Amino acid sequence: MLQRALENYARALTESDESNVKIFRFCALWLAHSDDDALHSRLQPLLAAIPSYKFVFLAYQLSARLSPSSHTSPSSKNIRRLIQRLCREHLFHTFFPVHALREVPPQGKGSRRSSTTKTDVPKNSRAQAAAEVIDRLKTDTKLQSRIDGLEIACDAYGEWAAVEVKDCPQYVDSRGVVKKGSLKILASMRLKTKVRNLPIPVSTFDLPIDPTGIYPDNSFPHIVNYADTFDTAGGVHVPKIVTCLGSDGKPYRQLVSLSLPLLRNKAADAFMSRFPTAQRKRRSSTRCSHGTSFRSRQRSSSTRCRNTSPQVTDSHLQGHSLAESERSHRIRCQHRSARQLSLTTLRVSFFSPVS
Repeated sequence: MLQRALENYARALTESDESNVKIFRFCALWLAHSDDDALHSRLQPLLAAIPSYKFVFLAYQLSARLSPSSHTSPSSKNIRRLIQRLCREHLFHTFFPVHALREVPPQGKGSRRSSTTKTDVPKNSRAQAAAEVIDRLKTDTKLQSRIDGLEIACDAYGEWAAVEVKDCPQYVDSRGVVKKGSLKILASMRLKTKVRNLPIPVSTFDLPIDPTGIYPDNSFPHIVNYADTFDTAGGVHVPKIVTCLGSDGKPYRQLVSLSLPLLRNKAADAFMSRFPTAQRKRRSSTRCSHGTSFRSRQRSSSTRCRNTSPQVTDSHLQGHSLAESERSHRIRCQHRSARQLSLTTLRVSFFSPVS
């Protein structure tokens, strides 16, 4: 039954775009049985047939299951093939979680985050697997310049985010309070010295997913440079607000901080806004016309049923079956789980746009 269910999910995802939300259920079943080698051997051609863009929303969860090439189980091979395919066809959407896995853990108290260099040795299997994926991607001459640009940007973002404004004498007054107004970015920061004219999208540009996986250069604004000054948003963590100039001539204000709670709400909005319109419509269709959910109506109807006739209850629930109710509930849970999992894996390289 499990194999038949996965095969049917895979065929639906391959042949139609109307069931894209089922990718969550498909992956839940698939990954829950990672120790079934026979099942994973049969899944290999099915995974290859499903369009890669349908897996983009699960890039963080799939990347977290990466294992090095020394692991030869069918499950490990399927994950590596899929991540490699996602990074090759949707580099700007899936590179960040893989790069975050490759990074060396923070060393010491003074540095919260350090970047991987060619001499760094991965300290765990996932870091090794991520390094293997990126090294393999660099062999593709079409992607090499873009990967180099992404690595430069990620390293610069991490370096600048790790700077504690309150600990820099030039940013505080005699009382130790952070100065108000625009402050000058440290000249030694790679954000100023390295992040210039990179062939990658502005970090906060909402790049639509291209089912073809081409992403031509004219489909997004490139990073030109960053302004010399930044502002602070106040609060305990004093997040920094920087301005990126895009090749379209527009300034993009971005919030950067090492504190994930500051970015969590904006991250949730950014993540959920990337769901295809058809899926959002399907979610909204589970709502009743007056704005309350069907389950709320069902509960209130059940309460009224104690003092009213069955005919009133049937009329109130007309057109809604229990099966439809359960199906709508599962869809909401899948979306909520995907959002929560993605939030827990966000790294400092995620920037929040500032309006």
